[in-house]
Amino acid sequence: MLEAFANGDLSLAQKYQCSTQELISFFMAQGFGVAETKAIVTLLSGIPMGPPRLPLSSASEEFIASVKPKLESLKNCCYS
Repeated sequence: MLEAFANGDLSLAQKYQCSTQELISFFMAQGFGVAETKAIVTLLSGIPMGPPRLPLSSASEEFIASVKPKLESLKNCCYS
């Protein structure tokens, strides 16, 4: 976004800003659970964040399956 802005491509910078806001809104709607946050960041970055410390457990497969399509669509349409 900053690079697009610095290069004067305001349309692209605005696209990145809007898609970033959509991603943040989606992220916030999922709550602030440690396990869920680690799962979302792992899906977004591709870098395994590891399990949360005990006594917490990892995010459920159902949670991951439910957020993965939305995160993939955001990554594919907005950041490719």
